[in-house]
Amino acid sequence: MAQDGFAAYDCTISQPVLVHSVVLCFLADSPMHAEVTNTPNPGQSNHPCRMCTLSVERKSMVKSKTYIQKYLQVDEFGLHSQSSKGLGRFDGVLDTPVEILHVVLLGVVKYLARDDIGKLKEKEKAILIGRLDSLNCLSMNINSIKAKYLIKHIKSLVGRHFKVILQSAPFVLLDLLSSKRWEIWLALCKMCVLIFQTRISKMDSYINELTLHINQFICLIIKSNAHWVKKAKLHMLLHLPQSIRRFGPASLFSTEKFESYNGVLQKASIHSNRLSPS
Repeated sequence: MAQDGFAAYDCTISQPVLVHSVVLCFLADSPMHAEVTNTPNPGQSNHPCRMCTLSVERKSMVKSKTYIQKYLQVDEFGLHSQSSKGLGRFDGVLDTPVEILHVVLLGVVKYLARDDIGKLKEKEKAILIGRLDSLNCLSMNINSIKAKYLIKHIKSLVGRHFKVILQSAPFVLLDLLSSKRWEIWLALCKMCVLIFQTRISKMDSYINELTLHINQFICLIIKSNAHWVKKAKLHMLLHLPQSIRRFGPASLFSTEKFESYNGVLQKASIHSNRLSPS
């Protein structure tokens, strides 16, 4: 569109015109960002990140110290690298902001819920269901939690379900997890409180605090299991402060809200019988 343009019809002059436009950013969900930037399978790719130069020549080098330093964006002394700064030109790859639905809710929250809640014993699940049912959910802006459904289908939930689990986790998991796993969940909840803010009064202090909590969470979760280094979505969390500084609160540039238009479009389509938005 920026180089070749496209043909359109201008109704004001009643003539065809050639339209050229410069793309400032590409707002979409994570799967579409990956498709546009040629990283459709980041977990299996030697170049898993669309926003930085994280890469290896061979898959076996993922275990190397150099790769882990690049993954965590630190140098050999453990200090945060500034290599992402100073790129003063338009780059369609860098201009795809981190999308919190797939990176956070359907990323790290889903992974932890699957690993910790999904592996509870039946007796522990019954206790968890009872605690969820007894919670006052008025502050969550929902009518009921539907605890039995959440726990039974923990591996196939959607974003709004993981929001409920995320908000209730500090009160219901408590003694059901080991102290180390509980520490990880607590760090996750503290981090997500900042991520889902819709208003930021002091950007610099907010970014510093968010970066601190992201680093704490990543540190704890990698200490629990080194295989987390292979998760591309965990690495994308490190780029979230950069996106927020440029575009504002993450909840406002999330593309999840645009899916509400799917139902309108599908009902207006006379050749479609798919009335459930996906």
